[in-house]
Amino acid sequence: MQTLFAASVLHADFKKLPEQLRILDVNGINRYHFDIMDGHFVPNFGISPAIMASINHLTELPFEAHLMIEHPEQFISMIAQAGAASILVHAETTLQLRRVIGQIRKAGCRPGVALNPTTPPDALSYILPDVSSVLLLSADVGDTEHSAFSDTVLDKIREVRDLINDQRLAVEVMVEGGITQERIGPCVRAGADVIILGTSGLFSQPDLAAAIRAARQSALNARQMLA
Repeated sequence: MQTLFAASVLHADFKKLPEQLRILDVNGINRYHFDIMDGHFVPNFGISPAIMASINHLTELPFEAHLMIEHPEQFISMIAQAGAASILVHAETTLQLRRVIGQIRKAGCRPGVALNPTTPPDALSYILPDVSSVLLLSADVGDTEHSAFSDTVLDKIREVRDLINDQRLAVEVMVEGGITQERIGPCVRAGADVIILGTSGLFSQPDLAAAIRAARQSALNARQMLA
């Protein structure tokens, strides 16, 4: 199975966004990741659905929306209409998680659940069959600077992978937060299917094309070690 890569658009240079998306498109990025923040669930503001919709024409690759917001059920329809192919909500933001997941599916999007670094995988036990992906945060959400990657997420990836395998489900394991080029291999070996690259592993690099190619090679090397 090939490792997939998503570029976190929040960390791009918006003055050069069309050029950066073009470079990533032709060098093997698989999708674009949008961190949507409300200033309440996290202390920052991120990309809005309106911004996501306004750049939809720049690429044909799918968009995924990571909702770091309170009351996500109020915004699912808006975000789907903005062009999201998949929508991830935090398990910590609602007591009606299964209902919100159903709302995402009804809007025509793939549903996913995100977990903060300190939220245990047990929170997924009863909803894994209902989702397409699980996003594990390897750094505290809402930190738009150089978030510090925590190695504790590697054990968490293994736990979630085991839960998915035990239930024989086709659910992606995604990881985001402070992922440098050096951290890609360990995440893949732990069981991650999708690596989300932001400042540390992609947009701080002087050559975006070289960065995504290096990321792909690191993932390939890691998968070969597992074979």
